[in-house]
Amino acid sequence: RCKEMGVEPGQILKLEDRQFEVTILNHVVNLGKGRALKNGINYYLAHLKDKYQGCCGLITVDSDGQHLIKDVQQLKQRLEKTYLGGV
Repeated sequence: RCKEMGVEPGQILKLEDRQFEVTILNHVVNLGKGRALKNGINYYLAHLKDKYQGCCGLITVDSDGQHLIKDVQQLKQRLEKTYLGGV
């Protein structure tokens, strides 16, 4: 699906005039949301955990338009306030 949208693995996406480095994990066939979440969290633990040692949470969203960027930003702020004392 990513290639249909013109997105390649490892590509930098630009959202709201900000750039984010993303890693796109693909399955050859649809294995469902549960497997996608497990693979994403496993990837984080295996490859990114040390890079984000001060992380206070993990936010997952999909790309079907259901999750708004502003909602993700609000969730991030709540996590930081709750677990990092309002950083």
